[in-house]
Amino acid sequence: VGTWDALRSGLGIPASEPAAGVVFLRDEAAVIEAVAADPRGAGLASSFSLPMDLAALGVRALAVWPDDGRPAATPGYEEIAYGEYPFIHHLIAACRTGGSIEGAMFVTYLTSDRGQRQIERAGILPARQTLR
Repeated sequence: VGTWDALRSGLGIPASEPAAGVVFLRDEAAVIEAVAADPRGAGLASSFSLPMDLAALGVRALAVWPDDGRPAATPGYEEIAYGEYPFIHHLIAACRTGGSIEGAMFVTYLTSDRGQRQIERAGILPARQTLR
Protein backbone atom coordinates (compact mmCIF):
# COMPACT_ATOMS: atom_id res chain seq x y z
CA VAL A 1 0.00 0.00 0.00
CA GLY A 2 1.41 3.37 -0.98
CA THR A 3 1.16 6.72 0.79
CA TRP A 4 -1.81 7.83 -1.32
CA ASP A 5 -3.69 4.60 -0.60
CA ALA A 6 -2.90 4.89 3.12
CA LEU A 7 -4.24 8.47 3.22
CA ARG A 8 -7.44 7.52 1.42
CA SER A 9 -7.93 4.61 3.81
CA GLY A 10 -7.16 6.75 6.89
CA LEU A 11 -9.69 9.37 5.81
CA GLY A 12 -12.32 6.80 4.87
CA ILE A 13 -12.28 7.63 1.13
CA PRO A 14 -13.14 4.51 -0.89
CA ALA A 15 -10.43 3.34 -3.29
CA SER A 16 -13.08 3.16 -6.03
CA GLU A 17 -13.75 6.91 -5.78
CA PRO A 18 -12.03 8.82 -8.61
CA ALA A 19 -9.01 10.95 -7.69
CA ALA A 20 -9.71 14.01 -9.82
CA GLY A 21 -6.90 16.56 -9.95
CA VAL A 22 -4.29 14.22 -8.45
CA VAL A 23 -0.87 14.32 -10.11
CA PHE A 24 1.81 11.82 -9.09
CA LEU A 25 5.33 13.28 -8.95
CA ARG A 26 8.75 11.60 -8.83
CA ASP A 27 9.75 12.40 -5.22
CA GLU A 28 9.24 14.65 -2.18
CA ALA A 29 11.37 17.43 -3.68
CA ALA A 30 9.10 17.56 -6.74
CA VAL A 31 6.02 17.69 -4.49
CA ILE A 32 7.48 20.59 -2.48
CA GLU A 33 8.41 22.44 -5.67
CA ALA A 34 4.93 21.98 -7.17
CA VAL A 35 3.13 23.08 -3.99
CA ALA A 36 5.39 26.12 -3.55
CA ALA A 37 4.65 27.16 -7.16
CA ASP A 38 0.85 26.86 -6.84
CA PRO A 39 -0.82 28.88 -4.04
CA ARG A 40 -3.88 26.58 -4.32
CA GLY A 41 -1.79 23.40 -4.36
CA ALA A 42 -1.66 20.70 -1.74
CA GLY A 43 0.82 17.86 -1.71
CA LEU A 44 1.19 14.50 -0.07
CA ALA A 45 4.70 13.26 0.60
CA SER A 46 6.29 10.77 2.93
CA SER A 47 7.23 12.32 6.26
CA PHE A 48 10.18 9.92 6.29
CA SER A 49 12.23 12.12 3.98
CA LEU A 50 10.72 15.61 4.15
CA PRO A 51 13.05 18.42 5.20
CA MET A 52 12.55 19.67 8.77
CA ASP A 53 12.16 23.36 7.80
CA LEU A 54 9.34 23.35 5.26
CA ALA A 55 8.62 27.06 5.84
CA ALA A 56 12.04 27.94 4.41
CA LEU A 57 10.93 26.19 1.20
CA GLY A 58 7.67 28.14 1.01
CA VAL A 59 5.34 25.34 2.14
CA ARG A 60 3.86 24.14 5.43
CA ALA A 61 2.51 20.91 6.90
CA LEU A 62 -1.22 20.80 7.56
CA ALA A 63 -3.27 18.76 9.98
CA VAL A 64 -5.07 15.64 8.79
CA TRP A 65 -8.09 14.00 10.37
CA PRO A 66 -10.80 11.51 9.53
CA ASP A 67 -14.41 12.65 9.38
CA ASP A 68 -15.46 11.12 12.72
CA GLY A 69 -15.60 14.20 14.93
CA ARG A 70 -12.09 13.98 16.37
CA PRO A 71 -10.10 17.22 16.33
CA ALA A 72 -7.40 17.83 13.75
CA ALA A 73 -3.86 16.77 14.60
CA THR A 74 -0.61 17.87 13.05
CA PRO A 75 2.16 15.29 12.51
CA GLY A 76 4.12 16.59 15.48
CA TYR A 77 6.16 14.68 18.03
CA GLU A 78 3.50 14.77 20.79
CA GLU A 79 0.56 13.99 18.48
CA ILE A 80 2.34 10.92 17.16
CA ALA A 81 3.45 9.79 20.63
CA TYR A 82 -0.11 10.04 21.99
CA GLY A 83 -1.56 8.34 18.91
CA GLU A 84 -3.63 11.41 17.99
CA TYR A 85 -2.33 11.70 14.42
CA PRO A 86 -4.67 9.53 12.33
CA PHE A 87 -2.48 8.98 9.26
CA ILE A 88 -0.02 6.14 9.53
CA HIS A 89 1.97 4.20 6.98
CA HIS A 90 3.13 0.69 7.79
CA LEU A 91 6.65 -0.46 7.02
CA ILE A 92 6.79 -4.22 6.82
CA ALA A 93 9.98 -6.19 7.38
CA ALA A 94 9.77 -9.97 7.15
CA CYS A 95 11.93 -13.04 6.74
CA ARG A 96 11.33 -15.82 4.26
CA THR A 97 10.64 -19.29 5.58
CA GLY A 98 13.90 -21.20 5.53
CA GLY A 99 15.90 -17.97 5.23
CA SER A 100 19.14 -17.28 7.02
CA ILE A 101 19.43 -16.53 10.73
CA GLU A 102 20.79 -13.08 9.82
CA GLY A 103 17.41 -12.08 8.34
CA ALA A 104 15.56 -13.12 11.48
CA MET A 105 18.12 -11.33 13.63
CA PHE A 106 17.70 -8.14 11.56
CA VAL A 107 13.90 -8.12 11.95
CA THR A 108 14.24 -8.82 15.68
CA TYR A 109 16.75 -5.97 16.05
CA LEU A 110 14.62 -3.59 13.96
CA THR A 111 11.64 -4.05 16.28
CA SER A 112 13.67 -3.90 19.52
CA ASP A 113 13.92 -0.75 21.67
CA ARG A 114 17.51 -0.26 20.46
CA GLY A 115 16.49 -0.66 16.81
CA GLN A 116 13.61 1.79 17.23
CA ARG A 117 15.98 4.37 18.77
CA GLN A 118 18.33 3.96 15.80
CA ILE A 119 15.41 4.48 13.42
CA GLU A 120 14.45 7.65 15.30
CA ARG A 121 18.06 8.96 15.21
CA ALA A 122 18.00 8.46 11.44
CA GLY A 123 15.12 10.97 11.28
CA ILE A 124 12.37 8.41 10.65
CA LEU A 125 9.37 8.02 12.93
CA PRO A 126 9.69 4.79 14.91
CA ALA A 127 6.84 2.29 15.25
CA ARG A 128 6.69 3.20 18.94
CA GLN A 129 7.20 6.85 19.84
CA THR A 130 8.10 7.55 23.46
CA LEU A 131 7.24 11.03 24.70
CA ARG A 132 10.21 12.58 26.53
